[in-house]
Amino acid sequence: RARASELIKALDGQDCPRPIACRLFADKMISIVKSRNPTDKTFGKLAFACGYVMLLVTNQVPDAMDYLLAEFNKVCMYTVPKHLHALNAQARNTDYFRLIGYQEEDGKLQSTEKYLVNVVAYVKLYAAMVQTEIKGVRHPHGLAEGWKWLAMFLNTLPAIPATAFALHAFLKVEIRIGALCLTICVCS
Repeated sequence: RARASELIKALDGQDCPRPIACRLFADKMISIVKSRNPTDKTFGKLAFACGYVMLLVTNQVPDAMDYLLAEFNKVCMYTVPKHLHALNAQARNTDYFRLIGYQEEDGKLQSTEKYLVNVVAYVKLYAAMVQTEIKGVRHPHGLAEGWKWLAMFLNTLPAIPATAFALHAFLKVEIRIGALCLTICVCS
């Protein structure tokens, strides 16, 4: 709470215009994925700690949520959710892979394994933000949005490895959505 209070003061402060401060906040929260320990592919409990801070801040500074969602959507299209299809095999070039979210490492595109690890981490952070609840705090992008995301994801995205990894990451983050969904799938 102390860190969130500091962030709220910074966003409301006179040092920097609010849109710029919100953009910096969103960029910093998303950059946690990039700065995490690369050997820890689970992204563990850090995702919920980030979700807690994101919820406290966006509850007090609602504009920050739009910037946060835009940053999520910029780094991982599966948080929208959407998927871009290559028109043909020739279209699956470097530009296409950059467009779908592959990062460059030492002048080359990262491996598919590293790309999928990043997809999982971004989706876990998004899911943790959506699923975090704090008593007495209104959530501007909560469980209802999580259910919408899940419905759009299941109804529109193709069954490919990246979407499978993203879906698994979203459902595995917490049983609040995951177990309920699994219960519905098993019973119906």
